[in-house]
Amino acid sequence: MIARLPEKLRSLDIVVERRPERLVDFQVDEGGFDAALEKRIGYRNPNARVHDVDCISAVAQTRRGKNIHEVEACGALFVTTNSDLARETRVFFQADVPEGTVAMCTTDYSLGNLLWLKNPTQSPDLPQKLLLADAYAALQPPDALWKAYLAEIARLQEQGRITTEEYFTLRHTLAAKRTLMDLTAGNVAAFTEGTVAEVLRVAKESLRADLQEELARERAKLQDAEHAVVTLKERDVARQERIAKRAERVAGVTSKLICVVLLAVSSIGALLTFPWSLPQFKQAWYRYLAPCILAAFFAYTLANITWGTSVRTIRDSLQRWLARTIRAWLARIAE
Repeated sequence: MIARLPEKLRSLDIVVERRPERLVDFQVDEGGFDAALEKRIGYRNPNARVHDVDCISAVAQTRRGKNIHEVEACGALFVTTNSDLARETRVFFQADVPEGTVAMCTTDYSLGNLLWLKNPTQSPDLPQKLLLADAYAALQPPDALWKAYLAEIARLQEQGRITTEEYFTLRHTLAAKRTLMDLTAGNVAAFTEGTVAEVLRVAKESLRADLQEELARERAKLQDAEHAVVTLKERDVARQERIAKRAERVAGVTSKLICVVLLAVSSIGALLTFPWSLPQFKQAWYRYLAPCILAAFFAYTLANITWGTSVRTIRDSLQRWLARTIRAWLARIAE
């Protein structure tokens, strides 16, 4: 986070400025404030105390001694996670300022609440998230208990009483932390060697339950996917059937139109070639032979175009008709 801080600030449109120049008129009692912090808070890292004193002094220099009642117009504000520092700053510097004056130092929690109250629609779910964060933090083991727990599981691993996999389960899973808090209620005095075994048992059961739940979800997803595939296939088959029926209807209408056109063309051609100027039948009956042959050929051609009639088809039909006729004639003779 420290390495990426400049980039993160730029992404949030935050500009880093130099420390304001120290002016005598607005200089605060840095030495007294430093002593007060050392007395009341007791910093383990002296550099952190010096940093906090410098920050408060810079805020005072920027504000130029003005008492401002709106955060947006205060000019400078030191935001910290140290609630003791925020309290001591107000006591030391602003004990006698008018009520409602913006503090020189405030906690990130207080500032976040103030920003949300000024414009709650920007993040309507912030209170819920804060409540969840507080609840999660309350479930975490205290430092003393966690250190004793880590030392014990490390000792058990070195002795070979737990495997490496079990060690990571005990150290890194939320189920292990939750079980440790349930068994000890956060009291380090309630922690014993047997606690680790119980934590490991419950953690494994929790992991097994989580795996089974995950497996059930994956199976449900697989079933849903298979059902979706079947549904898509059925839809595709139905679509193909509709396309096939539509194609058959279009093809049927088109072929019928083509057949009608061919029949019309053939009929016109036959009529144009038909010898209409024939003599009387008694005078030249033999001249009627060609027109009859042409008429028969025309009829055959129309039948062939319309129904696909061939000579073999005519022969087979004639054979069947003759067979039925002859069978009926023979049956009458036999009677």
